[in-house]
Order: sequence, then structure tokens, then C-alpha cells
Amino acid sequence: MLILAIETTGPYASVALTDGTDYRMLTNDSDYSHLQETVPMVKKLMEQENVKPEELSAVAVSRGPGSFTGVRIGMATAKGLAQIWDKPVICVPTLESFAYSEPAPDPETVIAPIFDARRSQTYAAAYVRSADGAVTELVPGAAYDTDSFFAMLGSVMSEHPELKRVEFFGDGTKAFAGKLEAFGYPCGCAPEKSRFQTADRVARLAVKMYTENSITDTYGCEPDYMRLPEAERKLKEKLSAQAAEAAK
Repeated sequence: MLILAIETTGPYASVALTDGTDYRMLTNDSDYSHLQETVPMVKKLMEQENVKPEELSAVAVSRGPGSFTGVRIGMATAKGLAQIWDKPVICVPTLESFAYSEPAPDPETVIAPIFDARRSQTYAAAYVRSADGAVTELVPGAAYDTDSFFAMLGSVMSEHPELKRVEFFGDGTKAFAGKLEAFGYPCGCAPEKSRFQTADRVARLAVKMYTENSITDTYGCEPDYMRLPEAERKLKEKLSAQAAEAAK
């Protein structure tokens, strides 16, 4: 097994190669330069590791949510390479990939990725990872009103006294800093260097999905925006208003 993983949903693009044991990753060093840097990073990493396309078992991609533009760039890159190389695709849920961070938080720590979705919303989820590596979803990944998400997370903590702390990841740690401070349970933010999306996490979850045969092709892999892009939302609202006016 040899998997190429691509992550472009966050502020920094990254790519990783793994055989299921060893993980090698390259990350760009500038915000949102994904279009210019992703393919060159793939080429550089494969050359560094002396990996040829025909040796790959699959191409994995972080499917979202996250930056709409970033999701599209990652999808287009992964699907294009997979089609050219005739490889299957692994569509990895971005939020869930945070549960595969290394080193892993202890089993008493909740892993909570929170992304700033604007308009007082967050793309968020919560997981816990046992000592044997099994991941349990505590709050499903979705687009939430921020107050609703923190209320749900608080309920989880009150119902599970064995959980001692929440560790937050993602750009929402800055956008919702006030809500984190007001959260009524012990919590903190992941270190800056590991706070955002990374391809090695995508690769770890991709390995699990590959062994479970959760793979598809370039036509079956679709992004998961979790809500309509702003332009589509406004168009839908405009059409709905026009239809309502015509019905009068």
C-alpha cells in the first residue's frame, strides 16, 4: 500500500506519502497559495521519496468542509492526477481527519475541530480517540450555529465525566476565542504548528479507509461543503424571492 494524500482545505496546503507505517509530508509556507504550490509539492515529494505514479495504490484528498476555493483546488488536483494515473480516489472527511493527529491526545481529551464558516456559524465536530486508536464521534460533523455547537459540546462533557478536557483545532480557535474562554469546561487550543489541516492526518485516515475498501473513482468523489457557497446561496435566495413575487 502506498497512498498520496492532498490537503488544501485550510490556510496551508500540504501533501503526504504513506505506506501505512511511515508518513512523509511537505507543507507550503504561505497562506492560500494552493493553486500555485500543490502540484509542485506533489512532484517534489514523489521525487524525494523516489516514488513513481504506477507504484501508488490510491490518491487521497481532503473533501471538506473548509475554504470553498481550497476544497475545489484539492479536489481538482487529486481527481486529475488519479485519472491520469488510473488510480482510485479516497475522499477523506476533513473534520474527522483531526482525530488522527499524532501524537494522539490522551483518551480523556475531546478533539474538537472548529472552522469559521462566517455568519455566526462554524463547521465543527467532536471526537475522542481511545488508547487502541479507535475513534468515536461525539458531535457529528456539520455546519452549526456557534452557540448551538458549544451547547452540544457542553452536553457531551456533562454526560461523560470521564472526559476531562477539550482540545480545539482549526481557524475557529481565533474567530471564536471569546466562546472558548466562556466554555464551562477545561479546554485549550492545539499548538499553533498543529492547529490547522495537514496532509499527514488525511493520510492516516485514508489508510483506514483504504483497508476498509472505502474508495471510489474520480466520478464518485465529491466535495463536502456542508452548505452552499455564498454566490449559490444568494442566487437561491434571489430565485426564491422572484418565485414568491410571481405567485402573488
